[in-house]
Amino acid sequence: MIVKLNKEPSFRQNGFAGYTYPLSTKMQINYIDCFDKHDRYFIYGKTFVYYIIEGVGKFKVGDKLFDVKTGDMIEVPANTETTYKGKMKLLLIIQDGFEPELDRATKPTDI
Repeated sequence: MIVKLNKEPSFRQNGFAGYTYPLSTKMQINYIDCFDKHDRYFIYGKTFVYYIIEGVGKFKVGDKLFDVKTGDMIEVPANTETTYKGKMKLLLIIQDGFEPELDRATKPTDI
């Protein structure tokens, strides 16, 4: 089965727009167009895996800051404070799909 993205974002925040692939499984894959920065740090209750399709940027995962580029993959363990910035096209993979009640904002982005 071929799955195509909708033309309109599934979600937006300052600095990026996200598009969810409509899969028939519990796995959720999002395409994210990051054109600035995530506006906040967040803690999520499940592991996130990001793949950098294109571009460069920075990810702060816990207390570590990483420079990222095309081809890199970032694993963010569950319950780890995270933020990112840059001009990047990302794939975000969430094993059992996004659950809003597991997403918590902590503070504004400072990177």
